[in-house]
Amino acid sequence: MKETMDKDPDGFAAVDWYPPEELEGYTCILGSGADERNSGYFGSAVRNNGDITGVFNGDGKDGGKEAMIAAIANGGDRLDAYAIDNATGEPGKLAHIYHKYGFEPVARVAFDAQYAPAGLPPQDIVVYKHNGDSAETVAAKYGTYPPPVKQQYDTLPVMGYEEAISFRDSQLG
Repeated sequence: MKETMDKDPDGFAAVDWYPPEELEGYTCILGSGADERNSGYFGSAVRNNGDITGVFNGDGKDGGKEAMIAAIANGGDRLDAYAIDNATGEPGKLAHIYHKYGFEPVARVAFDAQYAPAGLPPQDIVVYKHNGDSAETVAAKYGTYPPPVKQQYDTLPVMGYEEAISFRDSQLG
């Protein structure tokens, strides 16, 4: 993961990265599909509470899709991401990606530069829960889930980060 991120630091500015010693208790997914343009690595990690983190795709193909479906298969049912483009107010790239896997936004955290990764343009964090479909169903329905809609994101409750996480987790049981 670190190798992939180092090759494109701006492209991976919002990806959580953990050194291996901090991943104890996580289910780590790592795959490879290298070619002449890409490191080939893709992956994700799932905490024991179902939180998906560190999703990255360095294969330039469908590695990110494989990583997300594997994360869901391994109990991943929640995540958060910088997903609102503050310049336009529109759902950003990650919002579009996570909707394809059946993730639904439940809360929003206002951008705070003191916590944001260096180089990341201002984007609000969105906290998501999964719709509960199995990994097999997600693979079959990939891309057919409803896309993000600005109005839906505009009406999300705005909270502090920890409050948003607790709010989402209370909806998942």
